[in-house]
Amino acid sequence: MNLVCQGDLVFSHVSGRIIAIGTAQSEPYFSLKSLEISEARLHPNINWANEGMRVEVLYDKLEDPIVIGSIVDQLMPLMQKKYAPLNKNGKANQGYLYRLSREASDTLL
Repeated sequence: MNLVCQGDLVFSHVSGRIIAIGTAQSEPYFSLKSLEISEARLHPNINWANEGMRVEVLYDKLEDPIVIGSIVDQLMPLMQKKYAPLNKNGKANQGYLYRLSREASDTLL
């Protein structure tokens, strides 16, 4: 989270699809847990702290989500060995925010 800069692109991934592309509107800052997270019905094993880092992001929902499976062969060579959004089998790693290379970002765009 601390590496996010205003103007960075943020890809929103849900169930094997990129459903939105956002632009960071702020630098990271400390914040109390948002009302949306506080009221969300999260997985019982997820324990969100009351304080953490936050970045404001303005999202554009995609009319045609990007199906990761349809471009996974292009993306895999562009993934970092560690801390990548996709594992060695091309499946999504469970996580909140991953850094992408410019090449991976360009492929998605």
